[in-house]
Amino acid sequence: MDWKSARAGLSQLEVAKASGWSNTQCKEENFENLYRKTGCAPPRHRYVEFEGRRYPAKAFGYLVLMEAGWDHMDGYRPTVNEVVSPLRKFGVRDIR
Repeated sequence: MDWKSARAGLSQLEVAKASGWSNTQCKEENFENLYRKTGCAPPRHRYVEFEGRRYPAKAFGYLVLMEAGWDHMDGYRPTVNEVVSPLRKFGVRDIR
């Protein structure tokens, strides 16, 4: 599935799954497992918060899209704004 289709079908469930995976696989501020799984590099300055925990914005957004069915096969790498914007309606907040 391409990233736009995955983004169109997002729900609270995918955000919760991504958060749960990150919470069990990434201890404290060490997000190496998340970067490895999503293919993202550590952020320079952009983070998001969900249910009191801080996550790297782009990598977390990619993980949510992957939970929604994105297979990374379309060859396009969505921007941080493209992946974070739709997450706001599910309680994900931008933080600096």
